Amino acid sequence: MMQDFRLGGITLTVHPIPFHSIPTHTPQTSIAIGKPSRGVYIIDGDGALLMHMGNMSRIGTSGLCNNIRHIVINNGVHDSVGQQETKMHLVDIPAMALANGYKTAMRATNEDEIIGGINALATSEGPSLLEILVKPGARKDLGRPTTSPLENVDAFRDFLNH
Repeated sequence: MMQDFRLGGITLTVHPIPFHSIPTHTPQTSIAIGKPSRGVYIIDGDGALLMHMGNMSRIGTSGLCNNIRHIVINNGVHDSVGQQETKMHLVDIPAMALANGYKTAMRATNEDEIIGGINALATSEGPSLLEILVKPGARKDLGRPTTSPLENVDAFRDFLNH
């Protein structure tokens, strides 16, 4: 069963079995290699990208990750652990992705560019990347996962096997 999620004026329709993992690169890259017929979306913050930057070259140069669509939400800080600056807002992340072998890379700074970028990701040759520049901070009512990591793994394993 598919679910719709609203992001500003954008509606994303996704399968309800997400795989929550930190870092996101390593397991999702392995899934992309093992399931080449499935689209794999990696959603990273700029801090996570900074900490796991080496995997970008694996994604871009392996020739095995053409199904990866990489979204980086860049607020310039490690928001979830104290808002220490990453300085990633000063880095040209799309250029870095292209230098690492990504086929397509773009940046969005407003709602129209986000919508266009998400649409372009869906139709572009991968691996592809969309950087979305945002301000630091989170909503006060931001929900937390309601299932355990083990429940997530079991549900995701079942999803991959079907």
